[in-house]
Amino acid sequence: MPETVELRNAVITDLRACLISSQGGIPVASLNNDYKQLLGETIPYRKLGYDNLIDFLKSIPEIKLTNCNGAVLVEANKTAASNHVTSLVQRQRRSGKRRSRRSQRPSQRKSSKPTALPPPRVNRPPRIPRRNKPKENPPYVPKNTVESSVPPARTSNTSSHSANANFNIPRHPPPAPPRPPPPPLLQTPIPIPRMYHNYSSLPNYSHGITNSTQLYYRSGENPPLFNPQHLLTPHQYASIPPPIRNMSADLILKQKTEQLNAAIEQYEQMQMEKNEVKIKPKMPPSHKAGSKPIIDRLPLPTNMSKDSYYNKLLDICEKRGWPEPEFCLLKQKGGIVTCIVSLKFYKSGSRSEPSSRKLQDFSTYPDEIRDPLKALEEGSKKAYDSVLQMMSDSSHPVSRDRDVILQRVGEMVAGKLNGVWAFQIENDYAEKYNESLPPKWIEIVRDSGVVNASDLGHSFVVTPVTNEDKLKMVSPCSSKTVNLEILKLTPPESDQWDVFLSKAYSYSEVWIRLIGENYSEQLENLTTELELYYFDDKSPYISKAEVNHFYVAICDNSAYRVQVKELIKDSDEAFVHFVDYGDFEYLSFNQMKQLAPKFYKLPAQALQVNLSGLEYCSKLEYRYDIMDKIIAKSYIAVVEERDPYYLVLYDTSENNDLDINKMLLDNIFSEILNKMNILKVGTVKEVRICYIDDNGQVFIQLAATPVLEILEDRLASFDLGESETNKSPKINFHKIYLVKEMGKHKRVNVVSTENFSRQTVDVEFIDEGYTRTVSVSDLLEIADDYDILHFIPNQAFKIYLKDIPPFKLTKSKINKLKEIAPPHISVISKVVEVTDLPVLELFIRNQSDKLLASVNHTIELEDLLESSNGDASFEKSFQQLHISDLSSNKSNFSPHSSSHITPSKHTVIHDQDIFKWDCHGDIIAAHRAEIPPIGSGYFEIYVSDAANPDNFTVLPTKYLSDLNKLTEEMTDYYDNMKPNVTSPLQYDVYAMKHTDGFWYRAVLYRVLNDNITVRLCDYGNLDIVTLQNLRPLHKKFMKMPFVGFKAALCGIAPKHRDWSVQDCVALKDMIKEKKLISIIKEVRQVKDEIVLFLEITDTTSNNDININHQLVIEGRAIYT
Repeated sequence: MPETVELRNAVITDLRACLISSQGGIPVASLNNDYKQLLGETIPYRKLGYDNLIDFLKSIPEIKLTNCNGAVLVEANKTAASNHVTSLVQRQRRSGKRRSRRSQRPSQRKSSKPTALPPPRVNRPPRIPRRNKPKENPPYVPKNTVESSVPPARTSNTSSHSANANFNIPRHPPPAPPRPPPPPLLQTPIPIPRMYHNYSSLPNYSHGITNSTQLYYRSGENPPLFNPQHLLTPHQYASIPPPIRNMSADLILKQKTEQLNAAIEQYEQMQMEKNEVKIKPKMPPSHKAGSKPIIDRLPLPTNMSKDSYYNKLLDICEKRGWPEPEFCLLKQKGGIVTCIVSLKFYKSGSRSEPSSRKLQDFSTYPDEIRDPLKALEEGSKKAYDSVLQMMSDSSHPVSRDRDVILQRVGEMVAGKLNGVWAFQIENDYAEKYNESLPPKWIEIVRDSGVVNASDLGHSFVVTPVTNEDKLKMVSPCSSKTVNLEILKLTPPESDQWDVFLSKAYSYSEVWIRLIGENYSEQLENLTTELELYYFDDKSPYISKAEVNHFYVAICDNSAYRVQVKELIKDSDEAFVHFVDYGDFEYLSFNQMKQLAPKFYKLPAQALQVNLSGLEYCSKLEYRYDIMDKIIAKSYIAVVEERDPYYLVLYDTSENNDLDINKMLLDNIFSEILNKMNILKVGTVKEVRICYIDDNGQVFIQLAATPVLEILEDRLASFDLGESETNKSPKINFHKIYLVKEMGKHKRVNVVSTENFSRQTVDVEFIDEGYTRTVSVSDLLEIADDYDILHFIPNQAFKIYLKDIPPFKLTKSKINKLKEIAPPHISVISKVVEVTDLPVLELFIRNQSDKLLASVNHTIELEDLLESSNGDASFEKSFQQLHISDLSSNKSNFSPHSSSHITPSKHTVIHDQDIFKWDCHGDIIAAHRAEIPPIGSGYFEIYVSDAANPDNFTVLPTKYLSDLNKLTEEMTDYYDNMKPNVTSPLQYDVYAMKHTDGFWYRAVLYRVLNDNITVRLCDYGNLDIVTLQNLRPLHKKFMKMPFVGFKAALCGIAPKHRDWSVQDCVALKDMIKEKKLISIIKEVRQVKDEIVLFLEITDTTSNNDININHQLVIEGRAIYT
């Protein structure tokens, strides 16, 4: 079964590689042919259990099938970002017997403090909060679920109640010595009078305050919302009772009320000493105080339409929760009517009393309006427009969903038993969620059962609902079910914790437990109480469960607190979270009971955190062997960020402290680097040619890999200014720097400082392959030592192109290669061999006919075109392929120097004389010369070319004379014929002019732009020509059969899995361009060609040499 899964994954990967650059899709048959061309076999759908190819392709999510004019087209889908979650689920379903959670205890740490732990990055710029951190993969949601709250991240085996060995971790870390308590904190909020909402406007009443009254604030936190020293004398301030911890809700409210009343009393006493400022409505100048009234008040009209501004103003005030507006119509002497509209509203979070309301008047003065109805409408319009303007000035939309508001406010006050001021919640809400609370949000939350809103006079204090509060809501005889909640753990305020790493769901997302008297010891006591209570408990197991409710799980010979996350449809199972340990598992209802109220008091002990620097690694394949090494151990955790928590873990159990985060990054990417599939012969990958230097060295990138995506995402954050760098760094040859090029940041290594005196250095762009000279001031140092850019391996790889060594990559060929495969275009690569570097053959898809064409062969064409410029060595190598040069009984023949060729008029070939292949199948096989019967005797051959012992070309020597004669005749015939092939057909036979000046028979295989790939029928090798060098083939030149045969040595195989370069060179020295004696041992069809399996003997020397045996003697081959 694992072999089938592995085969399926390999086939899917190869299919995706075959489908790149195929916009619009390619036919199924073409895909099957391309797969066969690259991998040597058709798509093995039957091995995977499918009856036909279409059904297999439909089962692959990464591939899309479309029906176009009756043809089924195949196209690659973009990969989804959910592969990590799928693999995560598979990890949890791993089989294996689970040990009890109490069967082991983590070993005692050598020290609760790191011995040589450096302060984490205090000497570098502060870390920017991860507001734009990479998006996590969407959480896994099991199928057929009834309802869900927070989807789980992992699953486990229901039968064994465990996922894997990861669940065999003990859940009870040892206690650690207590830490000294922090300095006293002012935790009781003091309200600010309404006129002092701006801190900068607070008067200074702090004179006379001694040092003994100094208040302590937590490091990194804002000061208290209101300092009573600003309003109270030292004597009065000393009379206020100090803040008390662990107080009941009633005592807390009593204390708050006393403090508030003291502040208000002092404030009112101050106000009495000032002149009272009265707010008066704006009145026309003619209405003077003390004068005889000359204004009459008119009754309001009653015939206002529904669409009037009057009714619109009433509606908006009602929706905002404001008091109804007051309208006043005043008629002056002369008949002018003035309308005055008074709006009263109050700030959210304050009491809705007249003293807290704000008054604003709108008047039609100085407009001269004589119609009361028109004056009322005009005054209402001014007030209505002003309200709309005030609402539009808010930069945040208003939250409308009641459940969302309750959840968010509940999270904001969770664990803060002393409460939070309502106006502070409004400010934090807008900053955190980019939305504002509605005007009546206090009324929404105060009776919700999620939080309490206590009226303290001029404002409200919002506190979380405790379990005791919930129990008070229900009478002892009530049957109503109350969802008690286990509070989340509030970690210590210090930046260094003792932790036990419990679970890991990805490289970054882990669950920890705090170690210490206030944590692990309390959990141990709770577990003991649970076991004593429920092992003797006779109450029934639950018959149904509710999402988000808490229960006790009886399993693993112990009892645990769990929260139901999801219900599985049509089953008695639920997906639960072990709140004290971090596990996610499937449990049946007959393993759970109702959790007694007394077990709700202790907060959940498992805390979800992120490992700093590994947040980008979630896209990579999860490796058990890496993560299992760090799980179930105790560490020192240094807190980098809060909400959410980002930690750096240190293992201090040995003499030298170990940075766990850096160790993980090193291991993850070193494993990826060591397992690069590009080094494996036969691998098909999608690549991009990123750079070619002047010496012909080619650099590629693996395209569409998770590592490359992580690199591009991280560099993009620097482009957007979301990450920090330092300038003017110290030069370090072993360090990675950034250089901004064309507006984008790129990684570099310093390779030379010869010109450092001129403030320049040579750097290598490690992800592109090229080297540049840059100014030292342009080098940017990555501020974060844990930045993933330090650990991602170089993405530029050196390679060789098959049949094109670097010294043959001339300038024209390099330009041609850049034209065919620019850096932004992906091509298909196949590793054909590995020397000191991988040797690749590249393919690109022709968009006109969707056929694959070899980039290597296209580049070889440039060599042919350069022959007129003096590239004589390559010209000579092709001359050697001509039989007249190879046969000892035939003198050299040149079509341009021979005396018997006389100029003639242009040759014309008639349509009825053109050879056309109208049959189906392989034309070369159909017209190939007769193969002698197996074992019929000696078969004399001439080896025209040799690649390796499994691939060389032979010609029967009896045809050499006729073949030379045919070549001469074709050259005489076609030298005087004008080009007239306009639409060449695939697999048809043509006359092809080679660069040596001779004409040969060739079968057309591929067309790529103006380049045509052909196979020489009588020699077996591929070549690339232009349309100008093709002519229709006359029927008289088809009388002679094709005489080239593919051959292989029989009975032997490479000693080291594949033929090395040295093996191939040795074979060429033995057989190439020689007449030899062979025996046909087997005739087999391999791919689309007939292959002769031969035993060859070289009889040209005094001692006959059996080539097959000689390779074995030299240690290059073994017998099969």
